[in-house]
Amino acid sequence: TDLLNRIDLVSTAIMISSGVVTFPPALFAYFRILTLQEFNKEYLVKLFVLNGFSNFLIFIICIVEVQFTNWPSAYFIYKYLRQTFVPVFFRFIQEFSYSLMWQSTFFISLNRYLSIRYIQLMKRNGWKYFLFASSSSLLFAAIVAFPLFFSGYTYQEVFTIEGVFAHYPTYANGKDFHDIPGAYHQNFTSFVTLIINLLIVLNIKSLRHHVGENSKMKGKPEHGLLVTSIIMFLVHLAQTAILIFHSFYKNPYIPLLIPIFISVATTVPFWTLIGFAHSLR
Repeated sequence: TDLLNRIDLVSTAIMISSGVVTFPPALFAYFRILTLQEFNKEYLVKLFVLNGFSNFLIFIICIVEVQFTNWPSAYFIYKYLRQTFVPVFFRFIQEFSYSLMWQSTFFISLNRYLSIRYIQLMKRNGWKYFLFASSSSLLFAAIVAFPLFFSGYTYQEVFTIEGVFAHYPTYANGKDFHDIPGAYHQNFTSFVTLIINLLIVLNIKSLRHHVGENSKMKGKPEHGLLVTSIIMFLVHLAQTAILIFHSFYKNPYIPLLIPIFISVATTVPFWTLIGFAHSLR
């Protein structure tokens, strides 16, 4: 309908606008972090780069693999792609990037918590922690996304009300159980990450109480940490709930909300990091 088209256009415009505003400066910041000498041993910041790259990957793949498939103007592009291995590969990348994002977020929060509890130990083993966190994040993400190579994911041709052809992504023969490992991994990791962030806030507040306010703590960095974690967790939970609800109640308006959630989940971490990390600014 005309209303659906308008909502789709608005949600797409919001998603693209948020990406244009966020990712050019984000990619520049990540590049500078990886190349500047003063960040050479800042391994926690490099974990942020890995997390930021996963958010960028989520954003791009969701636009290409989901958002544009139902556009009639892109019909012939996806008609060609559905005859190739590309749809399955795109679906793998989508699941991989989501799992990588949550896994790296978990290790970032765990690093902060351990640095509060065992600061000297973490200083001596920063490189080892970074190596373990980055490699295991990539490995876990690849493992949980691997079953999607056998899912038969493709683009289904549909005839719209306007009398033109378009596509929508779907699983061949309804084989959608291949994404269960990724879904469980992402939900569990996001919940554990939220718990760790709450523990961080409690520990920092306890330190404030015993040590007192000082110039290094006036920025209240734990507020940004907590807000980012809660927003990401709630957005992920809401998106999952919407997808589950949509599987039982097929409403054409429900999928149109997904781009909004993706926009928030992929752009908020960078701006929160910039807002509360003085060295990066």
